[in-house]
Amino acid sequence: MFHLSASLLLGGYFSLAANGLALPEIEPRGDELHARSSWNFMTWTGPTGQTVKLRFWTSGGGWGNSGVDKVIQAAPGTHIEGISREASHMEIFYVGTNGNLMHSYTTNSSSNWVINQVFVDGAHGKPTNKGFGALTRNDQSAEVWWITTDGAINYAPWDPLNSWEYGNLRAAGTAHTSSGMPVLARSNVRKNIFYIGNDNKVYQGYWKSEQPTIWTFEKLSDLTAAPGSMTAVSMNSQHMEVFWTAPDGSVNHAYWYESTGKWTSSSLAGSGIRCVPGSSIISTSRKDGCMDIFCATSDGYTQQFSYS
Repeated sequence: MFHLSASLLLGGYFSLAANGLALPEIEPRGDELHARSSWNFMTWTGPTGQTVKLRFWTSGGGWGNSGVDKVIQAAPGTHIEGISREASHMEIFYVGTNGNLMHSYTTNSSSNWVINQVFVDGAHGKPTNKGFGALTRNDQSAEVWWITTDGAINYAPWDPLNSWEYGNLRAAGTAHTSSGMPVLARSNVRKNIFYIGNDNKVYQGYWKSEQPTIWTFEKLSDLTAAPGSMTAVSMNSQHMEVFWTAPDGSVNHAYWYESTGKWTSSSLAGSGIRCVPGSSIISTSRKDGCMDIFCATSDGYTQQFSYS
């Protein structure tokens, strides 16, 4: 069952590590935290003054600060998405002040960063500030999805042979331009992306390795979503779950199990607690059978929902 408890963390936007830590920020800005090995992870904070700051943690040295700004042309309020294909690689994606989807990356364990590179220009659709996601399924792949300012959904996969390639998955008007875009790979042969449509309902697109050229899209729930942040989590390869806020601030979710093969949606029963509609909501699974969901409340606190 769901067990509800309120934390005393201040701030509106935050990210989670694999161990379930919530990192509060006093100012409403997008953050990202990403583990690149079992002993090392990074958190990016920003943007304030169009910069993104890097903090890092290692098992031997604890937390440290990087003296180099990783982004110097980030749009205020942009989402930040981070990936790591293997221990020496890190890459972050963000919307730049030029309106393009940008990226900064390192391939030598953060010794040298290449920053402020245009990832998507106008030829592939201008991205919205919050509607993009990225993932890696193994050290030979990386993928980025983004919602454009006219509501289309575009996609860029990477592999060592072909580098980045760009394409379109859904036409203009498909996605709400204020929607977030969480992505999941519950296994190496499955991918799912989630978004809010123009009808304020939650949709998914999914890919199976058995049909590598086909993406299938469908509505997951008739429950209304407040356009904005969403989050998705997988406790194991047999499970997926998506969370979003309703217009009244309640938290809704849709969940899928391999054993049933279908999506079921409902509100989190008995919470009696309201999050800011459309504001930051994020989830993590520390181990099989366990989930934690965090959202920002109107009184400036972070609300935690735990499942075990």
